[in-house]
Order: sequence, then C-alpha cells, then structure tokens
Amino acid sequence: GKQYRVHDLRKTIARWINENEGSIAEISACLGHSSPEVTYKHYFADEVKEGLAASGQAKAMERLGELLQERESLDKEIEELRALFSHLDHIEFFDDGGVALPEGTAFGGPGCIIESHDGMSVVRAPGLEPGTS
Repeated sequence: GKQYRVHDLRKTIARWINENEGSIAEISACLGHSSPEVTYKHYFADEVKEGLAASGQAKAMERLGELLQERESLDKEIEELRALFSHLDHIEFFDDGGVALPEGTAFGGPGCIIESHDGMSVVRAPGLEPGTS
C-alpha cells in the first residue's frame, strides 16, 4: 500500500483545523511551530491562501454593510427627531445628529417655565408643556 510520512499527517491535521474555522495561530501552536508565519508559509497551499484572502475580504465587506445599515437607521432616527422638534426655534440641529441650545440660553430656551415639585425644579420648554402638541 501507500506509505505516509509523519509530515503528511501534520499537513492533514493542519487542513482539518483550518477547515473547522481554526486560526493559523491555533494550527501553529498545535504543530509546535515557532510562529504562525512558519505555518502559513510551509503548510498552506496557494489556493488555500487565496481562499483565506477571499474569506477575509467577504467578512470585511459584511461588516461594512452592517455599519452602513446602522448609519442609515441612525440617519432616519435623526430626521424623525428633527421633524419632531422642528417647530422649536431655540433648538439647533447639526448634520451629525447633535442637538444644542443657542449660546446664552438658560435651561429650556426663551420663555422656559421653571416649576418646583417636591423640592425638585422642573424645566419645561415652550411647546413641550403637557397638553401641547
């Protein structure tokens, strides 16, 4: 029959670890190599290296897509808030979603109402009082 060398078994073990989503660091440690670079250079065929590169790129693009979806969702929420508070002249909106009161405005803007309830001050801005829309 066919004879196998110990090195053939080591390459098979490396392939199995890789095929089961093991990292190069795990393969290197299992084989007792001095570094993952040694493992990558001597135990990975060109087509495996190309597959790793393609897999890495696909994962990066997947994450980029997730980030873009998150940004689209945030942009929608910012627009909803901007529309909700658009009638309040004393609130300023920024493109990054930030909100600010004009400089020198105390508490809730011009004509804000300060009330005291149970020892706490309650600040209500015009247009946000209970019963207003």
